[in-house]
Amino acid sequence: CGFDEDVTKMEDEAPEKDKDRETAKSNKDLGKVTDFFAESEVDAEKFRHAVTGILDSSSKDNAEKVKRERELAAVKINSDDVEVIMKEFDMDRASSERCLREQSGNLVDALRTLVE
Repeated sequence: CGFDEDVTKMEDEAPEKDKDRETAKSNKDLGKVTDFFAESEVDAEKFRHAVTGILDSSSKDNAEKVKRERELAAVKINSDDVEVIMKEFDMDRASSERCLREQSGNLVDALRTLVE
């Protein structure tokens, strides 16, 4: 009868070993998930910081562009000078006016800039 007792004892131990393996695997998988979650949190914080930096930079750039456009709009230009640039360089009115404004309304400087 000793043989039957040994087999029964082995059968009882087999499910316990399987449970231990499953528990160990579950703990390992849980560790991976929590590591991933913690890593995701760090990445989200980095992302938030990066986006904030970009937005700040973008708003500064936009503010500078708006300021520059206002400065250019304040420059007085002669309509005859705009016509000269339009005819000589086959440019549209807006581009001709901008070129003149960028050169403080000076036709000679605008022409030099366009030739160079």
